[in-house]
Parts: sequence; structure tokens; C-alpha cells
Amino acid sequence: MALCLRLELEGKNCAVFGGGIEGLRRAKQLLEQGANVVAYSPQFCKEWQQCKAVCICQPYHISQLKQVFFAAAATDDPKVNQQIVEDCIQKGIVVISSTQTDTPFHPMANRSWSNGTVAVSVPKAPSLALQIATEMAEQTENNYAQKAEKMAVLRLLVQKKLPCSKARELMRQAVQMEADQLEKIIAEMQEEHQTE
Repeated sequence: MALCLRLELEGKNCAVFGGGIEGLRRAKQLLEQGANVVAYSPQFCKEWQQCKAVCICQPYHISQLKQVFFAAAATDDPKVNQQIVEDCIQKGIVVISSTQTDTPFHPMANRSWSNGTVAVSVPKAPSLALQIATEMAEQTENNYAQKAEKMAVLRLLVQKKLPCSKARELMRQAVQMEADQLEKIIAEMQEEHQTE
């Protein structure tokens, strides 16, 4: 079983290993989330000059993981990336890798809409994942925003008024209903509440 989790990285210490374009992409993503980013690599490509991450010219060493919450293994050496992943797992650090490794975490491109977040993963084409997530968030907003608001109201009502089994069944049925049908059920439940 897999669960999709969103990490709040604002103010968290994050490390990026790799001074190439992939490491830069990861650093920029982390900075956009408000993370404190330190990047390590024996050398950095010129595109890093505009990046606000702290860049340290050193090869990977396990001591660089001290007080790190999240790490990105993005070196051009799969063996080094694998070592970073193994060390992070041992230390309980959330880690992703740009190469095929045994990491328990998998990055996903995400875009928010008014009632949630759409997350998409295309491991072999991460920039495509971002485009898909953006398009899906727009479609979801257009097609489901009103229904999501009605479902939220209905969920609160059924939690207060119905036993668990009946509440679950009604919510399963509600997923298949249109927004106007949900509005009718909500009105009926609110009316019952006022007459009690």
C-alpha cells in the first residue's frame, strides 16, 4: 500500500547532494517551499550562481546529514546516491533520489486548487508530471469545486447526526451525486436538526 503525503518544508533544514542541473532543480523546489537549503558537491555548474541555496564544495560525507530533515540525492554517481539513501534511511531522514534506488519515498509534482491538492508522479519525466498536475488542478477546480464544498458540509452533518455505518454509506453514495442533489440532502438534514 502507498500513501501520498505532503511534507511541510518551511523552515526545515534540507540538503541537496549534486551540483548539476538536477540538484539545482531540487534546490529551487525546496527554496520555493521555504526550506533552508544547503547543497554539497565537489563542483557546481554555472547555473547555481543565481540560486539562493548555501553551496559547499565538498563531496558527500555522512556528517553532512546532521540536523537534516529532508535530503535529495542528485549526484551523477548512482553509487553515491544509493549511499546517501541508505544513510538517510538509517538516520530517519526523508530522502529522494534522482537515480533508481531503494528509497521509500517518491517525489510528486503537485498543484493546489481551492479544496485540495492534485499530485502526479511520472518518474522518468518529472517535468511532464508538473504539466499534468497543473492541468489536472485547473480541471478539478472547474469540475469539482462546488461539489467538494457540498461534500464537506454533508460530512460534518452526517458525523454529528448518523451512526458510523450509516454515515459511511451515505458518504459513499454522495460521491456519485451531483451538487444539487447534495444540496437537497443537506437542506433536509438541517431542517430535521431545527425540528429536533
